[in-house]
Amino acid sequence: MQIHNKSFSGGLQGDDVDLERSVQGIDFDAVLAIARRQWMIVAAAVAAAIVLGLAYIFTAVPLYTSNVSVLIDQGNREVVQQLSTIGGVVDDEGSVLSQVELLKSDTIALSVVDKLDLTNDAAFASAGGSVIGTMVGTLRSLANVSSWFVVEPETSDQVEAKRRTAANTLLWNMEISRVGRTYVLSISYTSPSSSLSAKIANAIGEAYLVDKLNSKYEATRRASGWLQDRIAELRQ
Repeated sequence: MQIHNKSFSGGLQGDDVDLERSVQGIDFDAVLAIARRQWMIVAAAVAAAIVLGLAYIFTAVPLYTSNVSVLIDQGNREVVQQLSTIGGVVDDEGSVLSQVELLKSDTIALSVVDKLDLTNDAAFASAGGSVIGTMVGTLRSLANVSSWFVVEPETSDQVEAKRRTAANTLLWNMEISRVGRTYVLSISYTSPSSSLSAKIANAIGEAYLVDKLNSKYEATRRASGWLQDRIAELRQ
């Protein structure tokens, strides 16, 4: 046992000696001499880093995020609680996630695009596209000489393609998240314009509420029609 301890201690001492020798073997004067000889390369690297930093500062676009919160309707919460007392704890996380996916759906996005007329909104178009894409589109329009004199009406396919593009841009810049374990959903939208972010975030929340109201109205209408048919059958 003592031999093992001595051998282990001796190994550590040997490592310390090797480390001390390696440190003593570094010639800092030689390192400084190499740096002096390559000062042009070092200066060029520093200058390039400064130029890139300044270019980023002057070209970077500030982004603004607007948040809106919506409360999920708990219409059937009592039924869920009754079921949980019978068959154990029932987690309704699935219903909450379903509402999250509904907010991310094309139906909500297209509704916002149509309501705010985002296909003809220059601020939205510039916020959604890249600089290179904008330049390419401008060059293509300039190269099309016939478009200088005649304004051709857009076809239905072109209009629908613009709607889809705007909806995809909206979904890309949108984020939906659940606030903890609550029934509150946070809607966030990010763009270079603070007013545009707020306008779109509010429109998304309103479109969601309208969709829920329409669903309830449709369900009520169908139930009312079914009851009227049953009453008519019973009277016969």
